[in-house]
Amino acid sequence: MKEKYKKSLYIPNELLLEIFADKNLDIQNIIVVSMVCKLWYELSLDNAVWRPLFIKRFSYSPTLANHSIFKEDYQKQLALTQAMKKKCESNHACRNEPGLLEAIREKNIPLIYALFESGHRIIIDSFPDGEQQFTEEMLGFLSECAELPSSLLARIFKRGFCTADMETSEFLALHFIVAEADEKLLQKIFRALGDDLLSVSRYCDLYDNNFFSSLLHFPVERFSLVLRLLYETLGKTKLSTLLVYQNHTYTDWSCIHSASRCGREYFFITLKYLKRQDYPVLLKKGLNDEDIPLFNIAYWGDKESLSHIINILGADATTFLKYKDNKGRNILLPALLSEDHSTVELIEKVMGMEFIDLLLMQDTNGRDILRRVMLLQEPTVLRRINTVLKLLRDYDCLDIAQELYSSDEFTQLISQNLYINQDETIELFNKYTEEKTNNFCSIL
Repeated sequence: MKEKYKKSLYIPNELLLEIFADKNLDIQNIIVVSMVCKLWYELSLDNAVWRPLFIKRFSYSPTLANHSIFKEDYQKQLALTQAMKKKCESNHACRNEPGLLEAIREKNIPLIYALFESGHRIIIDSFPDGEQQFTEEMLGFLSECAELPSSLLARIFKRGFCTADMETSEFLALHFIVAEADEKLLQKIFRALGDDLLSVSRYCDLYDNNFFSSLLHFPVERFSLVLRLLYETLGKTKLSTLLVYQNHTYTDWSCIHSASRCGREYFFITLKYLKRQDYPVLLKKGLNDEDIPLFNIAYWGDKESLSHIINILGADATTFLKYKDNKGRNILLPALLSEDHSTVELIEKVMGMEFIDLLLMQDTNGRDILRRVMLLQEPTVLRRINTVLKLLRDYDCLDIAQELYSSDEFTQLISQNLYINQDETIELFNKYTEEKTNNFCSIL
């Protein structure tokens, strides 16, 4: 008869703890585990098992609150939270007590969590009315808040304040510190928030502006400082994500769009923190069809930003500059409208003979660059026409001008534009078309 051997498998306690501490296990799973045997029961009480359960349920780490036995503290936090919710459920007035403010100052983290969960907010009216006194006290309070777990700090910075009658306050802590805090305090709070900055920064005021929009109202030096501190906190990848994130509730424009409308200094500072793979945002429309960052920087004559983009894109720069929007418009018209003609020269230099494609490109109405310039309703239109004719001559494309000049459309375009002097325009076209004819005769 064959002997049968009873085999047993030994699993080290350390490995069992790793299994029990799996983030996918919930309370019910741990209860089942604890009922298997005495050893498993003892292991199921370990802090390593209850720490992930605590974080999963209450969003902050118990180690930050000096907890010793996490299971007991889990039970206490749960009981406190449920009791506070029950108390406030039928008593709206209890949320209007200064308990949260006091709990924050005392660093009573379990109570802070329970108060937030039961609908409490920090009453903005608890702070002094005077502007200077309010600023000093609020900065001191937010500095204290920076010592809280990041998840609780984020709740304060999102919608943590209310008025005395429990109405949502227009006060946003992040907007406030960006305006008032010194570099040291900004750095302290940014580091305390960490990755939560990404979500906190997206909260908007009553006018639908987030903190980035507010930041653009500050001097360039302040704007540059805040972006640098954000970069030091988040790193370039996450900061770039923030810059391309939708910045407004009702449109699809981003922080990059906002900066591109503020002029070259703000945009160039922002652009330095944009990752190459996020560059397609420069081709997306914002407030309207003309609000495309690439076109905006051409219009501003922002040669520094355009050079930066070209250098980063390398061999792909030409394709990028040939971008055409859904109405067939390209970068050339805003570049021509710029007071700095060197922008056009830079585009020419980068594109080489492919610059001809921009000259010949038609919009959805079949209009090339010459026709579009002639439709410009502005006093400088004749100067713009002269520039386009010169470019057409330089690239041997004056056939476009000759064709238009000899058509009825030429007369229509002149009559539709109050800023065009008919005699001067005809003289200008004669100059370039005759020049082409003379050149042709010389060749013959």
